[in-house]
Amino acid sequence: MVMKQLGPAGFAAALAVALAGAGEVAAPAPAPPAPAVVCAVPHDLHRRVFELDRSAGGEWQLSMQSTATQARWVRLPLPDATPAIGRDTASLSYRSAYGGRTVRLNVGPAGSSLDVYANYELEVNVDPNLDPRIDLLNTNGPLTGLSCRITPAPPR
Repeated sequence: MVMKQLGPAGFAAALAVALAGAGEVAAPAPAPPAPAVVCAVPHDLHRRVFELDRSAGGEWQLSMQSTATQARWVRLPLPDATPAIGRDTASLSYRSAYGGRTVRLNVGPAGSSLDVYANYELEVNVDPNLDPRIDLLNTNGPLTGLSCRITPAPPR
């Protein structure tokens, strides 16, 4: 019989297999379905559209597409963000520890506003997977009069 020494990761994997029974490892639970907020900037030369939603990994993100991005989405991860999204309202006040990601979103019947500051140079050392185009999300002050819709969470 050949014995093999396992490192911590190998041991954890072997233990998971042993505990799962029948040799199957349970997949991690998917993130719960979440609503999304989509806001278009009316009369905008660049036809910007912003979307606050959850990524496939369950982390909140703010995405933007425009004529400058050639209709491709630029995604800004918002680790540990906790937006409040209701049927007719949504709000988010987010600032990263290093100050390179700030998002203030308010959506409601009385009006909507969005203020985004994103700085690739400040954040790339913390998150090397950042899209270098995140600076395109900058609004250079609050955008008001947005046309927003809140999409409810899909049923499970």
